[in-house]
Amino acid sequence: MKKNAIVNLQGGLGNQIFQIAFALELKSQNIRTFCDVHFYDSNMQFPRQLELDPLEFGFKSIKFKSNKIFSKLDTLFQEIDTFKFEDFKYLNRFIGYYQDFTIIEKQKVILKELLKIQNMTYDSQKVLIHIRQDDYKKINQDLTDSYYTKSIDEFLSINKNCEFDIFTDDVDFVPNIKIFRKIDKIYYPDANIKPLEVFRNMSRYSNFIVANSSFSALAAFLSNSKSKKVVYPEPWWRDSEIQIQNIPASWIPVSNSK
Repeated sequence: MKKNAIVNLQGGLGNQIFQIAFALELKSQNIRTFCDVHFYDSNMQFPRQLELDPLEFGFKSIKFKSNKIFSKLDTLFQEIDTFKFEDFKYLNRFIGYYQDFTIIEKQKVILKELLKIQNMTYDSQKVLIHIRQDDYKKINQDLTDSYYTKSIDEFLSINKNCEFDIFTDDVDFVPNIKIFRKIDKIYYPDANIKPLEVFRNMSRYSNFIVANSSFSALAAFLSNSKSKKVVYPEPWWRDSEIQIQNIPASWIPVSNSK
């Protein structure tokens, strides 16, 4: 009897990519997989839109709010649970973010194709800086000036001629010139530009200072640059169980503390 899986999609574009990759992993195990999108009809503290059409990735969308049947069958699997494929029964539900680069690596070819990640990259002198503040300030996970100072110093120690482009979600962001040196361009949020298009533009860079956000981390991971350099915050989130899994060993950690 063929097993079935329902993967909940929730959060913004970065989280949706991780969850779609997890669904693709289940599908590769010959499990009939669906994506539940009811989250995007609910009231959210930080509103998000469904940015990816599951059908484009080979999944039918459903909206099934109740977890009672899965709890009864003992087939409600959450990210914090330890489970194996042999634990699955006829009908299974998965709720989590599944932020694991091992899964992304396995599904990288199909993700790049369906996300339309372009092969071209900016020149090696350019470094992308991602600054996420809006909702992160409210939950006290915004990165400090110290993180960006150390990260910029890291790149300038490698190449004193490099320049930086900033991508930010803060319409009121004004860079402190003592911290953000050698800035070329700043890209502010634009309601007329979809997050997926911003993500594609970010993935074209060769070098990254990522925020503690799956959005910029995935753009860096899926970048086609053969010689990419990536700086990331360690820990990913402060005083939290939320930690991205299996960050590439070549990425450079910079302290994330307050």
